[in-house]
Amino acid sequence: MNGLIRTMRFAAVVPVLALGVPASAGIVNPVVDLAPGYAMENGRAVGDHTSTAADTLCIVGFVADFNEPFDDLDPNDPTREYTYVYKGLISQGTVVSGGGSFTFYDTDYSGGVLEIYCDPAQNADYADKSTFQDGDMILAAGLSDFRISTQSFNCSGSQNANLVFTGGSLFNRVSDDGVGFDGVITGAFSVCASAVHADRQAEGYFGLSDTKVDVSPPVPTEDRSWGSIKNSPR
Repeated sequence: MNGLIRTMRFAAVVPVLALGVPASAGIVNPVVDLAPGYAMENGRAVGDHTSTAADTLCIVGFVADFNEPFDDLDPNDPTREYTYVYKGLISQGTVVSGGGSFTFYDTDYSGGVLEIYCDPAQNADYADKSTFQDGDMILAAGLSDFRISTQSFNCSGSQNANLVFTGGSLFNRVSDDGVGFDGVITGAFSVCASAVHADRQAEGYFGLSDTKVDVSPPVPTEDRSWGSIKNSPR
């Protein structure tokens, strides 16, 4: 939540307000910048804008950068690798609109998770997606409203979703009393042949994903009586 939120709570004798104070300290967005990764979906080929309902999308790649509260992590550390995977995303089929050179393709996906790993083995290989999801899972988040949109005139578009952090060894940095913070995923997506490396195409990838994770920490509250509020300096 953003801004100042005031919630009235009525006690038996004296009403108390819960005053919201922005909890931005310790959060610098994007908290995680995901380097361009590659998407695979049931044999879908590069250049294909349309997704078949019930097919499963998976995207794997490396982490480009961390900000607070993860700024102590170094994606360039030569002794470990930081990788991510979007998985378990079930296609709802592609909705096509417009026509000709201005055809638009919107695909919604249900379910899905984003997981981020730290692996001292440094063995990530696009030929084997499982190598992007081994080591220590430092963050996990459930996804919702996941959508990929592209257009015919330049074969590129956007990738967006909402998320809620659910686990991982560093979950405590994006949670409060066991409740994970909300966030959003925004970025670009392309099915252009020029965007997907020839080696990745040969390995079965059809698209390029370039996204970041922003966090919206909850607004903490402070109980104060009406009297203390009225007597506060303006």
